[in-house]
Amino acid sequence: MIDHASTMSLDERASTDRRELEDAAAGIEKFVQLEELRLSANPVSIDAPAGSVGARAVIGGHTYPESGGILQGRVSEQETTYWCGPTTLQMMAWNYGSHAKVAQSTWATRLNTTTAGTAITDMVRVINNNGQLSKWVTQQDSNYVTLNIGSYTYAQWYQLNVNHYSTWSTPVVLHPILLKKYYPYLDDNGSGHFQLGRGWDFESHKTDSWQLKYYEPWNQQRFNPSEPFIPRKQKRWAKNSYLANKEHFQHNIGV
Repeated sequence: MIDHASTMSLDERASTDRRELEDAAAGIEKFVQLEELRLSANPVSIDAPAGSVGARAVIGGHTYPESGGILQGRVSEQETTYWCGPTTLQMMAWNYGSHAKVAQSTWATRLNTTTAGTAITDMVRVINNNGQLSKWVTQQDSNYVTLNIGSYTYAQWYQLNVNHYSTWSTPVVLHPILLKKYYPYLDDNGSGHFQLGRGWDFESHKTDSWQLKYYEPWNQQRFNPSEPFIPRKQKRWAKNSYLANKEHFQHNIGV
């Protein structure tokens, strides 16, 4: 139904894992930086209001604005059931400056997308090497990498996201599995998927109320008119996105 990464054959999965290791080696400097961030991010519960007007919140000793977001609101829905990867990069490129909207089919070709979906290593490869997308790389002064978040706590995962949106104003390639228990707008359970992370909101400063803003490529109504429409612009509980990311068999993210 969606991006069928979880239905890969053993050979396809082994190839994907090998490419992830190669990508990790290429991005070793950023992995060191992110490891330092992970180790400094204690699983802190922010149960008290951060203050009055202009309140800020703290995770792991790092202070952030109470809420924020990036990107220009240019969104599109995936045109086939397995083009969530191409659509994510289409929106990522389209939301930088005055870039023109490039067809999803073009992004699918660049990404080597098949009916089985798109590999996250190809997502990162294209971000780092495509002229429209590499602007984001320059903005954070470091290549995007495929980061394994399997050992991250919820607070560490959320800080990783907020740090990208707040510090560098760069989007994150989210890589969840689409399940109804995490995404109540779904009529059916799906498989591996990509979304474009773009913002945060600490809400009441209780950890279970933290919000994540993202662009959702999937609109089930496009393929089944009887199912409810899913808006592209989403603001949802971050805890659900974290759990959906952890439940994906690759448990990784593009940052």
